[in-house]
Amino acid sequence: MKVVSLRRIYSSEIYKLPTTRLHMDTLYYYYFVSHLAAALFVDLPITEWLGGSLSCLSGLRRFYLSTYEDPILLIPAPWKTALFSSELFFQVPFFIWVSLRLRKKARDPVLWVAILIYGVHAFTTTWCCMFELFAEKKWMIMSFYFPYLAIPLWMAIDMGGRLVKSCHAAKSGPSSTITSKSD
Repeated sequence: MKVVSLRRIYSSEIYKLPTTRLHMDTLYYYYFVSHLAAALFVDLPITEWLGGSLSCLSGLRRFYLSTYEDPILLIPAPWKTALFSSELFFQVPFFIWVSLRLRKKARDPVLWVAILIYGVHAFTTTWCCMFELFAEKKWMIMSFYFPYLAIPLWMAIDMGGRLVKSCHAAKSGPSSTITSKSD
């Protein structure tokens, strides 16, 4: 059985990230940074959880809710609580980690798998929210949510493509990166 060290492939000249991928990574970086801000200042009621001690941070959230009356944030439901807890405990730490990695222009398959997982997760959860907004005819709010639907979908497709391409590169790479291993 042939085993390929993917880390050696990425650190070698076999796999070079095309310029368009670097531009996409820059877009993803800004997406994650902006989504971190949106999560902390709009989506999550952090100031309410802290007892209103940071009321200056809740101004944007109050403005958004009073202006647009977003039913996803205003009307409680158990499934929404699950999504918000996911955002707090999974997405917020992930946004910080992935932003730092993308800023360093990391070419790491672990990063790509993580972004792929995030993309699928964010797309499916936002898809559910979009259906509720559609049912309530909240077109303006749907336009706010749309980038959080489209960009994660594109991320998932892009990262899946990168992983497939890297597997093909690893499979057809030089024999110096392939070692034989008996079963």
